[in-house]
Amino acid sequence: RNGPKVDIAVDPLEGTTLCAKNMPGAIATMAIAEERTLLNAPDVYMEKIAIGPGYPAGVVDLDTPAEENIRKLAAAKGVGPGRITALILDRPRHADLIARVRKAGAAVRLITDGDIAGVIHAADPIETGVDIYMGVGGAPEGVLAAAALRCIGGQMQCRLVLDTEEKRSRAGKMGISDARKKYEIKDMVRGDCLFAATGVTDGALLEGVRFRNEVITTETVVMRSITGTVRWISAEHREHGKFHLD
Repeated sequence: RNGPKVDIAVDPLEGTTLCAKNMPGAIATMAIAEERTLLNAPDVYMEKIAIGPGYPAGVVDLDTPAEENIRKLAAAKGVGPGRITALILDRPRHADLIARVRKAGAAVRLITDGDIAGVIHAADPIETGVDIYMGVGGAPEGVLAAAALRCIGGQMQCRLVLDTEEKRSRAGKMGISDARKKYEIKDMVRGDCLFAATGVTDGALLEGVRFRNEVITTETVVMRSITGTVRWISAEHREHGKFHLD
C-alpha cells in the first residue's frame, strides 16, 4: 500500500488460438513501469515496424515503403536484401506487404499469432534468424513489445489504426489527441520498466508449462531497462493450488 505507484500492462495469454490448439508460441506477458510512463493504448490495431540494436537511428521508418526499408536494413547490415528475413503475421491484410517484401528480395517468415514474441525475435537475428518485424497487430501488444525492446535494445515505430470515429473518440477519452501520431519506444515506455514473459506452450522464445508427476515446471524471462539485465528463470512449482487446476 505504501510502495511506489506503477503502470502495469498485461497480456495474460498472447496466442489464445495457439494455446487452444496446443501449437507453439503461446506466452503470458506483463510490463511494469513508473506511474504514467506506459502508453495507455486502446484495444485497436496498430501498425508496427521493429528491428534489433546496433543499427543507425532511423534506418527503417514506418512511413517508408517496405521495399526501401528492406534495402536500407540490408545496407546497414552489410548484406544483400536476400539475406534479410522479415517476420509478419499471416493475415489477409498483409498480402500486399508480403508481396512487397518478397519483391525486394527478402525472405518472409509467417506466424499465425504472437506479435510480442515476434518483435522480441527481431532483436536477436543471430539467434532467431529474424531481422525485422513488420505489419499490423494489437495496440496493447505493441506497448508490451516496446517495453521489451526498451530493456534489450532495438528500434520500433508504431501508429494506432484509428479508422473510425468511434475508435478516435475512444482514443481521445484515453488521452490520445493525435490520431496519426507515430510512436517510438520512448513515447510508449517513457521510464524505467520491467518486462516478463512465461511460456505457456513450447516456442522459440520459451519452453511451455510442463506437468511432471507432482511438479509443474515453467520458464520465464525477466528484463529490466535501467540495467539491460535479462534473466532466464526455470521454476518448479509443488503447490498446485495456486494454479486453480480444478
